[in-house]
Amino acid sequence: MEKAFDEDPSTVIRERGTLIASQAWSCGSGSEVYAYKGRFHAFDDAESYDCDTALDAFKKAGILRDTFEKIVYTRVEPTYRHLLAEL
Repeated sequence: MEKAFDEDPSTVIRERGTLIASQAWSCGSGSEVYAYKGRFHAFDDAESYDCDTALDAFKKAGILRDTFEKIVYTRVEPTYRHLLAEL
């Protein structure tokens, strides 16, 4: 039998994971991407996504996407900046 989480998994990832990217838009929304235990997790204001790769997580988080709102800032850890060319 599996043990139930004592804490919300999203909270655990945000507290124990490594923030590798974040972005904010002019409308006030934002997104974040975390690396945790070999997986990548994208969070926006409404959803969370478990991804196989950092690039997939960047896409789910809308990193560099300015289709609907102007980007206020984008922060990406140096180790992952090369992925921005693929977005």
